[in-house]
Amino acid sequence: MGLRSMTEGFRHLRGERLLSATYLIDLNAMIFGMPRAVFPALAVHLYGGGAGVVGLLYAAPGAGALVGSLVTGWTARIRHQGRAIAACVVVWVAPSPSSASCRSSGSDWSCSAWPAPPT
Repeated sequence: MGLRSMTEGFRHLRGERLLSATYLIDLNAMIFGMPRAVFPALAVHLYGGGAGVVGLLYAAPGAGALVGSLVTGWTARIRHQGRAIAACVVVWVAPSPSSASCRSSGSDWSCSAWPAPPT
């Protein structure tokens, strides 16, 4: 039953260009725009905080989703939904402190972000 349902879903998706494009764009945004694995390093080395800052970083997407759900009634009137989704993804993954790159050498972490954090 599960495999048959998945096959039906993919068959339906193949006929819906907007829906399939939305899934692909969202998948891309979640993979490249949401660095959850490096939140602890970002909190300590980029923002100079501790466990509280890590908690805020993990809570931010949920808080944003709540605010978004409360204020997005107007989106039903958008004529070119595919373009709007693509624009939102560009804003989402645009270079920011959340798209910082962090790497570890032994017990030492180094992070770089664009724009550079204030010193």
